Amino acid sequence: MLASEHIFSLLFERTAAGALVIAGLLALVSLLFFRKPLHRRVAALLLFVAAFSVYDVFGYDFIVMTDSTAAASIAQRPELQAAYTASLNAYRIVQVSFQFILSAAVLFAAGWRAMLAGNLVWWGAGCDLIYYAVTFRPLPSEWNWLWFTPLGIFLDSLSLPIVLLQCVVLTTTALLLISPMAEPHTKPTVL
Repeated sequence: MLASEHIFSLLFERTAAGALVIAGLLALVSLLFFRKPLHRRVAALLLFVAAFSVYDVFGYDFIVMTDSTAAASIAQRPELQAAYTASLNAYRIVQVSFQFILSAAVLFAAGWRAMLAGNLVWWGAGCDLIYYAVTFRPLPSEWNWLWFTPLGIFLDSLSLPIVLLQCVVLTTTALLLISPMAEPHTKPTVL
């Protein structure tokens, strides 16, 4: 079992994942108590992004990359490549499963708009950018793993400005989707 000082260090010193955990918990509490659709959609979007990003930080950074030492370890001991590949594949399978379950939970808690908005932020690499922010790492100049994003489908590698632009466009779309402007308006009936 982890001692409380190790948990605190992982959440607030070695990473800023603790801020995401707090934000996610506040969003969850909001979903339990607020009934207005806009509040619920905003809380659900925040919960989706926070939960997915926390999974990414601890799943990838501390399990697969073993605290970001995998690349150096494999360079020194190439026989570790097979174990790294197996752990990365397992991480991806669990990640897709987690995203599906998280999407379903947000769908049932706040509707399809909030679920789609969370996935749009993820699809635009918003959660990848949050990963770098909360792990205190500099943003790479080239992003060659974003094959799942709209621009990554067509390009093998994306420059940082392109990643940021893609993120802004899809996050803005997500915010518009959950905003009151996206509410269907009914015309008054004339008698």
